[in-house]
Amino acid sequence: MALTDDLKDYITRNSTTVTKITEKHHIAIVGETHLSVDIKQSAEESRKDMRVKAVVRLLLELLKDPKYKFLASEHFFRTGVIRTAVDRYMRDKTVPPAAAPSETDMEKIARGVEVIRFQPVLDFIKATRREILSIGSIISKDSLRDMALVREFAVEFKEHGFHGGDAGMLHVGANHAQGKSDHSGATVRQILEKWGFTCVSIRVVTHGGDLFAEQGRALDWDKLPTSDFIELKSLVAKTPVTIPTDRKWTGGKASPFRSLVFASDANNKVPGGLKGKVPVPKAMVPVAEQFEYIVLQ
Repeated sequence: MALTDDLKDYITRNSTTVTKITEKHHIAIVGETHLSVDIKQSAEESRKDMRVKAVVRLLLELLKDPKYKFLASEHFFRTGVIRTAVDRYMRDKTVPPAAAPSETDMEKIARGVEVIRFQPVLDFIKATRREILSIGSIISKDSLRDMALVREFAVEFKEHGFHGGDAGMLHVGANHAQGKSDHSGATVRQILEKWGFTCVSIRVVTHGGDLFAEQGRALDWDKLPTSDFIELKSLVAKTPVTIPTDRKWTGGKASPFRSLVFASDANNKVPGGLKGKVPVPKAMVPVAEQFEYIVLQ
């Protein structure tokens, strides 16, 4: 069968409408495709974006498990106006005002947006007496950001009185959540595991930009038709659905997610300016080794 047929059969046999994490872990890491903050878009409008709706739904679903004592989020900075806005909302439910149209300070623009986007999650955290760990950082350089996020996490974790055996959740960008990566630096998850935490990663897939490619398949990277990519949402009847990526399949065969990579990652690995077809590198880390679960919505 073609890989798309394999994936469809595997998903049919292994997917569930609820997220059931079977692996032992301290930290459940939810990785997302970020939605940028735009001064031209209101916070209420951005909250309707499927990327936000899907992550909020998943966070609320996972937080129903009482073993998770905290949610650590990259969206909430440990210092500055965003931290102040989150702390005040958690104290008295004050929603920050929208930034003026002329505002250029991104933190001042984001403080209201982030609180409103994740308002249902903040309300649930408060109602169930959990804790918010603000681990966002102003450090943006790729080679430094993962460690910066982990350091902020370590400070928050300690200040809130948590210990190594306490379970919780991390909400970060997808690259930070990877168990294995094609990038040179260690991810947030890899650093946490070196520090003794056991982790499981869940990737939220929502829109057309989250496309996949088959390892070893020759693609014309200068003229890519949509049909050369695999869109997982087209293989399921309805969403949301949760897919474990590395279960044994029919006849003990390996999961087809071991032959799948994110198209955006593959594009970064293929030298630019080439003509004709160039194979997707087989040495790339497959989806099944990056994330234990994919959630489609």
